[in-house]
Amino acid sequence: MTESIEEIAARFILKRDADGANDADEQELASWLEESPRHQVVYWRLEDAWSRADRIRALGPMPGAPVPFIRRVQHWGGRAGIAVAASILPIVAGWLLMRPAPPVPVVYSTEVGGQKLVTLEDGTVIDLNTDTQIEVRYSDSQRLVTLDRGEAYFQVAHDPGRPLIVRSGNQQVTDIGTRFVIRRNADTFFAAVAEGKVMIAGVQSTRQGSSAVLSAGDHATVSARSQIAVAHDMDYVQAALSWRSGLLRLDGLTLGEAVAQFNRYNDRKLVVSDPALSSLKIGGLLDAHNPDAFVRLLGSVYHLRAEQRGDSVKIIRSSL
Repeated sequence: MTESIEEIAARFILKRDADGANDADEQELASWLEESPRHQVVYWRLEDAWSRADRIRALGPMPGAPVPFIRRVQHWGGRAGIAVAASILPIVAGWLLMRPAPPVPVVYSTEVGGQKLVTLEDGTVIDLNTDTQIEVRYSDSQRLVTLDRGEAYFQVAHDPGRPLIVRSGNQQVTDIGTRFVIRRNADTFFAAVAEGKVMIAGVQSTRQGSSAVLSAGDHATVSARSQIAVAHDMDYVQAALSWRSGLLRLDGLTLGEAVAQFNRYNDRKLVVSDPALSSLKIGGLLDAHNPDAFVRLLGSVYHLRAEQRGDSVKIIRSSL
């Protein structure tokens, strides 16, 4: 009896999988594939299903999938084993196609100086600050938001059975019914709570001190070494949220910190190279998109001046 295309393809696949294929077998397979586009379609369809079945077996038995049976087929020889393999592979492929696909992330982002308000399907509202990107993955079992860069304020629609989780780098914040802001810098992670509670923890760390519960008025900074520093100051939290109205509250900040804040919103960067000057305490409430007003404030109140240096503006001490 003549072998079907599916049986021939299954024979090649079984031989390869059992590490019994030699150079002559590989040449025979190549010649057979060149004979017809249909040979190629059938072979690659079955080969893909078989490789996926390997991954399934590595993960363990699954309800409804004939994984132990497939494992036995590998050790069968002759026409019977080939025929069974050819019949099972399409079943496995069909089962894989019917599995619920993992949630596809939806990406939201802003450019430098931009802001965006995003309302998710459950009613959660996220306010994206300048140069920010998030990925949202919602499924029936979880609500996951990944902050790739920037800063975002969350007003979470509470769901006890499906808490909202925000991940950023190695840190994870779990909502306990709240409003909070998260900011990711190059080497630090910042979180502040305006209402309710959140739990902040390292994604992979289980050591003591690597997690904390923040309540309204609390803010936390996590260093690159995952050390969490928590403080309570509602005024500080409100200042951290002033960007939502387009303003920067500088009270209590050093000049270096204020410059870093303005640089997040503007393409023309401010520079302070003098360490002593950088540590100068300043204050004020200014438009985040108007660094010129900030420079004028520095000149009139703090007797500093600005020098244009190419694409940047250097803040230096006045010669007067």
